[in-house]
Amino acid sequence: MNGFDAAAGRPWREVEGQPADLCPTVYHCLGIDPDTLSAEKGREMVSPQLLEALRCPLDPGQTRLEDAGDALVCQRCRVRFAVKEGIPSLVPEDAELPPGCPNLSSLPCQRRGTNS
Repeated sequence: MNGFDAAAGRPWREVEGQPADLCPTVYHCLGIDPDTLSAEKGREMVSPQLLEALRCPLDPGQTRLEDAGDALVCQRCRVRFAVKEGIPSLVPEDAELPPGCPNLSSLPCQRRGTNS
């Protein structure tokens, strides 16, 4: 049986009745070589192909993300999205806001009529 482990925040597959690591299909779809994950301790890896396709969820039509190792950073507003085990979490409410920004609605891309 396959499913999603909400506590761990990742998909899993059941092997002989026990949850196993990520399903190989998920790794393949994300462009991740699972063998490199353990070899890259301390460095979260996002494949170049995945990084090229991703956009900031707060302004997807305009903004790319940069790889900062443990996070993906919006090129426009500098919001940081955590990367865990090579998988980015692009949930805006979980993102780290840039210094001096009190909330999501204060970001340039969220202010109506702002083209900065």
